[in-house]
Amino acid sequence: MANEPKAIIIDGKPITAQNGIQDWEQSYIAKPAPMSNEQGLELFQEKIRIEKEEFKQVRQYYYRPWDGAHATKLALLTMFNHEGFQRPQQQGIFSPPTPATNIVIQTGPNQSSTVPWGEIYIPEIKATLYTGAGRHEKHGIIYEVSLISQKRFEPQALELLELIQKMLQENSIYRGRTITAKDEPEFIDTDKAVNPDLLVFRRETERTLKAELFLRVRHPEVVRAAGLSITNNCLLSADFGTGKSSIIAWLCQVANQHDCTVIQATASEIVSGKQLVNMYGEDRRPSVLIVEDVEIAASSSDRQRVSDLLEQFDGMQSKGRPTMVIMTTNYPEKIDPGFLRAGRIHTFMELGDFDLDSFTRLVKMKVEHEDITRPWFGDPSNKTHPALDYNAIYEACAGYSPAYMNQVIDKARILALSNRVDWLEDNIPGWQVEDAIEFTVSTEDLVDAALAMRAQWTQQKQNSEDQRNEVTFEKSFRTLVSDVVDNSLEHAELSCNR
Repeated sequence: MANEPKAIIIDGKPITAQNGIQDWEQSYIAKPAPMSNEQGLELFQEKIRIEKEEFKQVRQYYYRPWDGAHATKLALLTMFNHEGFQRPQQQGIFSPPTPATNIVIQTGPNQSSTVPWGEIYIPEIKATLYTGAGRHEKHGIIYEVSLISQKRFEPQALELLELIQKMLQENSIYRGRTITAKDEPEFIDTDKAVNPDLLVFRRETERTLKAELFLRVRHPEVVRAAGLSITNNCLLSADFGTGKSSIIAWLCQVANQHDCTVIQATASEIVSGKQLVNMYGEDRRPSVLIVEDVEIAASSSDRQRVSDLLEQFDGMQSKGRPTMVIMTTNYPEKIDPGFLRAGRIHTFMELGDFDLDSFTRLVKMKVEHEDITRPWFGDPSNKTHPALDYNAIYEACAGYSPAYMNQVIDKARILALSNRVDWLEDNIPGWQVEDAIEFTVSTEDLVDAALAMRAQWTQQKQNSEDQRNEVTFEKSFRTLVSDVVDNSLEHAELSCNR
């Protein structure tokens, strides 16, 4: 075969271009004594031939194409101190060469960067890099690279491809941002979307927000250390104008401030949302998927679609990829009751009208221009509490099933943990995780947790009753139609027999 390495036998031992030519520090060329100069020249020529053979490598990166282009630019700058050179392409014999291709991509809200795209030449390793996009069955549109070089530069070429992967992992343009769930994600500017200092909600709403959502994105290590889960499926149920959008914008701000990626999707874009979570989710911080108008996909009228939706959530919340799913709806009565059960929905928040306390705080802020004050809960140290008032707790949990009772306890624990962290941040500089998990659950924690679960329990019960009524009506109607048809057939049969 022409490509097989040639061997020169010296003292019965084969010497090839691969194993017989090595670099060393001495300032002269050495060869084995029995080898002739002609044989040495032949060996060097073979070495040169092999080194000039084509080396080709194709890589797929499970990231969006513009993210890959940006990472490639960073990798080239790191290794070669330039972005590569794009050779002009000749379109025809008499046509002038077209200029090199550079594209402008968004790298953040109101931020952009110029990156090379297409055919990129790297003179240091005599390599041509072809960048493009492909479609993956599970991940959707992904970044693809083909690299052609010479074998002598294979180590440097592989190093470049590995560096692109590292740059994607460490410097992704989407990680820690709020983006849309599209094939080409768009950035959402959350910095000025809402001013949290001007938001007022009912006491139980504010406390649930702080503990169930914000604590998980601000201090996931504390939640883990306390034996609680970072993942959380939350359903925000509200009429128009009750603050649902403000809560979403506030959560996006807090999540991005703590390097959590937020993906906003509609019910029809949930699959894309899952793909992005799998791409940009991390094992240390929760990713946040926001699904608006979830009743479109979770309606009782389409059980298969509900099942598919739940499978999507399970896929996103796989081991090592903690994900918080925040869903919104204006029509909770349309949602399948099985979707609402405790354990499937961990947090159900019904945003309603102001109570006296929240209304008073709003008036003071708007009319008297006082700084808003959040309600304080329990003993500031969160360590010592009086004996639990079981009657009050039981009354707050009236009618709950064991599954709801269990979730009340978990909810009370994270309420207490949130309060403990607040106190430590205000009073103990340099506090540690061990300090945070020294907390005690109080009667107030358990009662507030039970009250926060009431809306979910009521909605599930109502939806279950409505569904039973629909099934009963449908069954009765079918029975009636069947009886009418049977009677008609019976009379027809009797008529024929006469």
